[in-house]
Amino acid sequence: MKPGGLVLNHGITTAEPRGSGIGSGIAEFIEDYVFPGGELVHAADVLRAAAGSGLECLDAENLRPHYGKPCGTGSPDWNSTPTKRAA
Repeated sequence: MKPGGLVLNHGITTAEPRGSGIGSGIAEFIEDYVFPGGELVHAADVLRAAAGSGLECLDAENLRPHYGKPCGTGSPDWNSTPTKRAA
């Protein structure tokens, strides 16, 4: 990277600072279907590793509170949509 260059690190992290799981009771689903064989870390660990590599964090934002909005009232009700079948 050139001096003064920027890095964008967008990731999914755990809400548990001690790495004891992802919370919300969905750990098994996440481990089996979303990140099989993966390990989620806390954002603090990501920032610590970046700083240890000489990178400076200019901004960090938690998007978790916004995740439910696309699935809420603004999304279509797929169960009420009639299914078209071939004759």
